[in-house]
Amino acid sequence: MPVYTSSQAAVIQAMSVEIPGDDLLDENSAYHMLTDLDGRHVSKSLTLNGNGATTTNLFQVTETCRVIRLFCYCTEATDSTTLSNFKFELWDGTAALDITSTVNASGAVAGASLVKELVKTSALIFLNPTTGLVDEPSANKKTFEPFFAVQKTGGIATYIRVSYTGDATSDTDWTFELHFVPFGEVAKIEAV
Repeated sequence: MPVYTSSQAAVIQAMSVEIPGDDLLDENSAYHMLTDLDGRHVSKSLTLNGNGATTTNLFQVTETCRVIRLFCYCTEATDSTTLSNFKFELWDGTAALDITSTVNASGAVAGASLVKELVKTSALIFLNPTTGLVDEPSANKKTFEPFFAVQKTGGIATYIRVSYTGDATSDTDWTFELHFVPFGEVAKIEAV
């Protein structure tokens, strides 16, 4: 058994203390400043293998949240020959509201990324690593253009979802990542 000096033992004891939950910490604490700097984070892994136009709910929105980052990356591409009309939408149970316009992600390989970079009328940025590349917006230099996701009034389930067109052999695995800041005590975004 190792022997520790009193200062080493104090450090080990301090590092062993569990971090209190959000409800016990002041929202201006150092903990909140560090964790909220990049927003709260949720992710979901999903196999895209639909034949024809397909939509899948990714994240459920409660109240109002500011989405700081929304992107996905391909972890495996068994068959990505047809993966077109790829976009993100907000679904309020009645209407699909575009978060991005469509992009053709056919031919995506493992390591490819799709990034919500500009305003909602802009397509996702398709970064397919079949060759080295550098990409940046031509005018608006802000990567990960933030947007507000707002739940439909009356407690109606509201989702951020992916929409795409595949074919009978489409088979790709993706991880979807979202960073957000809640506006309100119960506001949140959760993977579904």
